[in-house]
Amino acid sequence: VGGVMYRPSHLPPGVVPMAVPNVTAIMEAEQANNPFYFGTDAGLRREYHEQKACMLLTSRDLGDAPSAPDGSSCEVDSEPDSVPPLVQGKYYNLCLLDDRSKPHTARFCGYPTYVFKALCTEDIPAYALRRVDGFRLTNFDLAQSALERWSRLPPHPSVVAIRQAFATQDFFTYQRDREHSLSRRQSSNGSAQPSHIPRSLSTEGGSLVFVYDYHANAATMEACHFQGQGPVREGVLWSYIVQIVLALRHIHAAGMAARVIDPTKILVSYRNRVRLNCVGLLDALKVDPSRSVRDYQMQDLISLGRLVLALACGTLEVLADIPKTMDQIFMKMDLSMELRNLVVMLLSKPVGAYPSVHDIAGAISGRIATQMEAALHVGDCFEEELKKEVDNGRLVRLLSKIGSIVDRPSCGSDHNWAETGDRYVVKLFRDYLFHQVDEESRPVLDIGHIADSLAKVTKAD
Repeated sequence: VGGVMYRPSHLPPGVVPMAVPNVTAIMEAEQANNPFYFGTDAGLRREYHEQKACMLLTSRDLGDAPSAPDGSSCEVDSEPDSVPPLVQGKYYNLCLLDDRSKPHTARFCGYPTYVFKALCTEDIPAYALRRVDGFRLTNFDLAQSALERWSRLPPHPSVVAIRQAFATQDFFTYQRDREHSLSRRQSSNGSAQPSHIPRSLSTEGGSLVFVYDYHANAATMEACHFQGQGPVREGVLWSYIVQIVLALRHIHAAGMAARVIDPTKILVSYRNRVRLNCVGLLDALKVDPSRSVRDYQMQDLISLGRLVLALACGTLEVLADIPKTMDQIFMKMDLSMELRNLVVMLLSKPVGAYPSVHDIAGAISGRIATQMEAALHVGDCFEEELKKEVDNGRLVRLLSKIGSIVDRPSCGSDHNWAETGDRYVVKLFRDYLFHQVDEESRPVLDIGHIADSLAKVTKAD
């Protein structure tokens, strides 16, 4: 599927509050002018709000599907009720993540697929459900075998973890029942309209579903860089390369191949974080017995070279004639010799054995060290933000306790709640916190005074 978004392609105005940009601007100005600013970084706060909105979004929130660029209506899950309310007995609130303006293709795995964000009744995190249509469910053992192999792979920060694979008739049953209901309704009204529900292509009436971790507010590399944005800066390129190489090193060391080095299957999220998505999908759906794992591992590195070349040039069209692109475009670009040598190493036919991912990692070890230093710096920044939130959490707990104790007139007959003794002191402290006035006795809001006063309170924490 091209252009899969791990955030919906359009967000209604009410989902992310319209005041967020203004609040962000105020926080950035305050953060710049106040060296003792104790709030969360404005960019980090905005990213959190967007991720939370994407996490809770449902098809009903999106309302009607947008129109395609040619003005026609999109026919894939365009109605909020076009997905079952519950899948496999535990996944609910399904929300389509595909870019609805683009038609579905079977280019990647040979089958049309649909991706949904879903919540789970068994735990808190959301999951991404990739529904594969047209796969013969009698071959489910292949999918189960692939899942078992990938489940044994230790977690990696640049690989989206696969959690489960199952065959279900929930989509087909729900679509069939809904079509029957629509047909009866249309017959009674004397009108007949085509259904926009994606029909199951499987003759067995079922779908194969792969369950992956859901990373909110992420988008595919295709959506981020191949929609007319132009060439990618070399610094960003190296960040992508290092993360992908480390992910491939992790996968190849386990005796497997990623087979997903494709712009539509690589997720890009906040701060240029990259994750390989849909791992294990091709191992279950598209296996060539004549090719070995080593062949697939070599194809991973060739695909990486093609990806870097396309990112550097800013378009996928250059991959139609790689030798011409290398000679006439890539070698003439203002890029470091190290990057040029890497692309040549990945795309040229070697004299001896093709280099392994360990050879590639050794060749870019200097860049890996640079990215490691940057990651440590980001970790230090996040730790500072965490310290702020620990203090802020303590202040919230104090305010919750103060607010629960004072001003309880309904409990006046109970001596334990009467406004005497210690409780009267707490009430005076509450007034001292929030009822400040200036020299002319006008009410003022002094956040610094409130935070400083609460910071001195230790007994009630």
